[in-house]
Amino acid sequence: MSDFSAIAKKLEQLLKQQPNQIEIIQYRPVFESLSKLIGDVIAHKLFTLTVIHPFEAKVIRLYSSEEGDYALEDSKPILHNAWTEQVISKRDVFSASSINQLKSFFPDYQKIADMGLGSVINLPICWHDECIGTINLLDIEGAYVKPKLEGILSCAQLAAPVFNAYRQLNCQKVLPGAKDE
Repeated sequence: MSDFSAIAKKLEQLLKQQPNQIEIIQYRPVFESLSKLIGDVIAHKLFTLTVIHPFEAKVIRLYSSEEGDYALEDSKPILHNAWTEQVISKRDVFSASSINQLKSFFPDYQKIADMGLGSVINLPICWHDECIGTINLLDIEGAYVKPKLEGILSCAQLAAPVFNAYRQLNCQKVLPGAKDE
């Protein structure tokens, strides 16, 4: 069985065990395997998975290889810019190799720089022709000048069923006028 198949099977088993709500912490070991598998093809110092909330303009972090800096199920707003158009609307990979290239797209670019990172690759995760999240690889400045992505594009889609289930089960629509109990 290939590494891809083993990861897909583990994700499928976890989804079957959690039919009513996704407890994302249970996926950590499988997401670590996915990070390693992708890392065998293209190096990264930080690996995160973010799902797009279906009703709000934000993404939710489902995994981070650096949880101290990027907490699980933390969220951040989606900015409408050229990155959004490229990755979310057109479902195309985004890459940048310097902090200067990131400044206009990522409001947290200074945090990225402070971590010693400066290159990024964002891979869209799609479900039924819709971008529902991203796999995000970050490394030192200059690392992703001309990244070769062929070996990781199909691997990235392994997370799609989990992202879809998380959106369906964990993201509630807030109705106008509704109050927190």
